[in-house]
Amino acid sequence: MADSNSSLPVESMIDDFNNVSLVEECWVDALPILKEASNDMYLGQLIHSIDFQLESATHSLEIMNPKLDTRAKGEHFYMPEQLFDKGSIPKDSTLDRKQIIKIIDRLVGLEISWIEGESLPMTLFSCMYLHFPQRLENQIFSTYVNSLLATCDAINQIVSRGDVCCEEDFNLSDFNLTLLYPANQHMVVNIRQLEELIDQLDQQINTEKSKSTKDLDELKILVSLYNRILFRKLFYIIIFSLSVSNLVLAIKSIKEILPVIDFLKNDGYSNRDDIVVPTEIFNGGLVSKLYSSVGAVSQEKTYTAAINSFEKLFTDFQTLFKMPHLLDSTIQRQQLLQLHQQQQQQQQQQNLTTEDNKNNNNTSESTTAPVVTGKNKSKVVKSESIKIGAILDYHIYFSRPSPNIVTRSVLRRLLFPLPLGQFFKSDIMEESLIEWMHEFGIPMDRLVNREKEGVPMFLDTLSKVIQKLFVHMALNRARQRRKLKVSLFELSLLQNEADILDTNIAKEPTNVSIYFGSFIFNLKLRVMQHYLFLGFELDIYSYHEFPSVYYYLDYFYNIQSNVSNYVHKLNYLEKNKNDPPQQQSSSNKKNKNKNKNTKSNNNIQQQQKPPQIPPAPPTIERTLLVAYHTAVRAMFRFLVVLKQNGKIIDPVCDFGTDDLRFMKKFEPFFNPPYQQPEPLTHEICKNSTKTTEPWISLVITTLDILKQSKSAIDVLLLPESKFNVPIPFYQVEEAKQLQRSILSMRLQIQKLLPSFDLSKLTIEKVLALPIPKFSIQIETKPYFPNINIKLD
Repeated sequence: MADSNSSLPVESMIDDFNNVSLVEECWVDALPILKEASNDMYLGQLIHSIDFQLESATHSLEIMNPKLDTRAKGEHFYMPEQLFDKGSIPKDSTLDRKQIIKIIDRLVGLEISWIEGESLPMTLFSCMYLHFPQRLENQIFSTYVNSLLATCDAINQIVSRGDVCCEEDFNLSDFNLTLLYPANQHMVVNIRQLEELIDQLDQQINTEKSKSTKDLDELKILVSLYNRILFRKLFYIIIFSLSVSNLVLAIKSIKEILPVIDFLKNDGYSNRDDIVVPTEIFNGGLVSKLYSSVGAVSQEKTYTAAINSFEKLFTDFQTLFKMPHLLDSTIQRQQLLQLHQQQQQQQQQQNLTTEDNKNNNNTSESTTAPVVTGKNKSKVVKSESIKIGAILDYHIYFSRPSPNIVTRSVLRRLLFPLPLGQFFKSDIMEESLIEWMHEFGIPMDRLVNREKEGVPMFLDTLSKVIQKLFVHMALNRARQRRKLKVSLFELSLLQNEADILDTNIAKEPTNVSIYFGSFIFNLKLRVMQHYLFLGFELDIYSYHEFPSVYYYLDYFYNIQSNVSNYVHKLNYLEKNKNDPPQQQSSSNKKNKNKNKNTKSNNNIQQQQKPPQIPPAPPTIERTLLVAYHTAVRAMFRFLVVLKQNGKIIDPVCDFGTDDLRFMKKFEPFFNPPYQQPEPLTHEICKNSTKTTEPWISLVITTLDILKQSKSAIDVLLLPESKFNVPIPFYQVEEAKQLQRSILSMRLQIQKLLPSFDLSKLTIEKVLALPIPKFSIQIETKPYFPNINIKLD
């Protein structure tokens, strides 16, 4: 600011300006004032009245607009800490324990609302105490608030590093609100304060229990406080350990917090009318004025809903930690530590035997990593290849329960850890891809030592596409569906490269075995199916579009089955092309003269017919493919029955055309053009529901198809697996979910069949039976909707 001497001319100009009568219209040139002021100001200074606040002005979308500018009406309001100084907000030291519990329960609901996407000011900071945590005096409440704010800061760091959120997921801005200050910025200090408080409450609980006449109400309050502080401690440990990638501590703490969650479910105080909390403590109206650009105060979650959301968060974390190969590096570190300890023990025993060995060991002692020799050498688990296909299947399964942004951010950074942001197994990515492709059916001789044909370059491109697909799968479902269009486009281009690679490797240009092209094609079909199923989870399909979607899914699953059978056929022929039939070899041994040779030649000609190829051996993937394929086909036929009877009606729209809407729904399948599989047109999907087959025939055959799907699922859910490898947990859960959908579909379809025995009627009479009158109610669910039939 200018000094007092130089500001006199400016002050005189302002006085002259203020003395102008507002009754008479008078224009005064303000430029001299502004020029004089600018000469005595430096960059960053601002002339304003005493009650002016720059932050409030910048939050205003249009200054002086009464609807957008909270200060336009000139009303004055105090900041939270000013209200606290005035006594308008009661001191926390005056609150009893029941009131503190009720406030904590409200903060739990506001906290989960913030985690699920609401802004920080309109949720947690609607509690006035959080604006000045350094001035809180109540030990229980102050400790709780300090750890709460530290937890929020750790969550902000996790989401920021995850780089998978957008506006509808999470609001990263802290709006200059204080989350960390000297009292809570150190994790060790926060944990120590929480543990001291927990020990105090535990002693008070034991003291109360030891009394001859127990105060049950006091005991209940102490137990409630104990569990809430314990929940805050464990939740803070979980979030902080995940922010520093300490999975072992996070897994241990999640196991400890689940029993606490079970207790808190039935111990809510927020809805108790007998406990009165001063209304000034939560002031959403003041916060909405201070942060006008943020929006209205968020809808506060109930205590029960908040606890259920926290339980889902921890369950999602447990599912996250089960991702294939995620804990391999941790296990390897533990193994090396155990081996290091064993080696030290062996050295100590050797030191006790002879004095010379002791001296040698003392001089050669080192702090470097242990050198494992002898029998222990084989125990060290070297970095082996990982199952890329299993990680992809896990991602598809994990996106179904819609994990929140914190879980998805942790998943992203565990897969692509900072600071490099590379895939966590990037050093063995090529070997893992080779193993995955070999398990699919590509011979090993086509995968290795093929630098001339360009296989290493192809594997490098595939690795980049797969890693980008993993990143897309960590996004929320809406954003994930948009990004999957990019992955499908890249897979289409990669499929063309794979076909060229197959041609280059083939010995005869007219006899090309499509191995690489089949692998990419199968992967692309898997992503296409997931793309279509995401539409149900996002509820973007209308009911009349369901038949087209399931017809498309049936089309994809059928092609995927054909691809699997084709690769099996190639492998069978490749394996047996150099093996002569047993009958031919035995006959050649017996033929010792020309007459017998003539007879054997006739036998050889008869045996040179195309070999009978056995069916592909059952695997987990093939069995799950059969289960989904039959379930999708059954749902399509069920929808055809409903459409035939007018329960699903195509709407009449004067704007746009059905073909354009169809192209928009299935846009990725048409771009790039001339790709495989050949996209279905709207006319094909529309005609697929037109059939002359009687309704009862459709219903009976649909039930038969569902039996096939159930049989495949029963194989997957057997107590003892019939496969050579254990079934991963996510595929078991997927099979259980599909089993529930099939059971629900069967029960609803069976309502349409008559109650009497159809076997007593002739086929003509059965087909002539009228369909009963009924109404339906459709509830959209992931993968398969619930269609409830009510007979009239």
